[in-house]
Amino acid sequence: MDPVTVAIGLLAIGFGGYTFFLRATNPSKLKKLKPMQDRWGERAGLTVHTVAYSIGPLVFGVVMIFAGFKGASLF
Repeated sequence: MDPVTVAIGLLAIGFGGYTFFLRATNPSKLKKLKPMQDRWGERAGLTVHTVAYSIGPLVFGVVMIFAGFKGASLF
């Protein structure tokens, strides 16, 4: 087990979960959401932001946790 890789995975999951939470409760705190919606439209901007700042980190975090438990290291 590589604790650094697992910790990075947990941090990524925390970040993704936090952005999901903010989007649901107070989207005005997400500074990059509004510019993305202005550039690509409301729906497409929200989709890009959700994938880049929530789903992406969650998937990365899960992959890093599994890799860390199998002994793989990022460094």
